[in-house]
Amino acid sequence: MGVRHPPRDAISLAGAAVVSHRYTQRIQFFTVAAMGERRTNPDPPTDVRVRFGDAVRRLREDRGLNQEELAHRAGIHRTYLSDVERGRRNVALVNIEGLARGLGVKLAELFAGVDA
Repeated sequence: MGVRHPPRDAISLAGAAVVSHRYTQRIQFFTVAAMGERRTNPDPPTDVRVRFGDAVRRLREDRGLNQEELAHRAGIHRTYLSDVERGRRNVALVNIEGLARGLGVKLAELFAGVDA
C-alpha cells in the first residue's frame, strides 16, 4: 500500500489558515502601532485647543473641583471634559459657556487664561 496523502482540500485549508494568521498578525501590528500614536498628543502646546484645556484645568484645580464635579455643573460627560483638558476636543460654544458657568467665571475670564 502506498503513502496516504491528505485530501487536496485539507492542504489548501491549511495554507489559507497560515495566510490568514499572517494577515491577522500584520493587522494587529499596525493597529497596536496606531493606538500608540494616538496616546501621544501630536498637537503642539501653541494649539488653541491645548491652551484652552490648560486654562480649564487650572481654573478647575484652583476651585478645588474634580473633573466629575465640573462636568456635572457644566452639563457634559466627565470623559468629554478630560478630552477638553488634554486638548483633544474642538469645543462647541454651548459647551464653553457651560464650562464657564460650572467654573463660576465669565467667558472673558475663561478665555483670558487661553491668551496667557
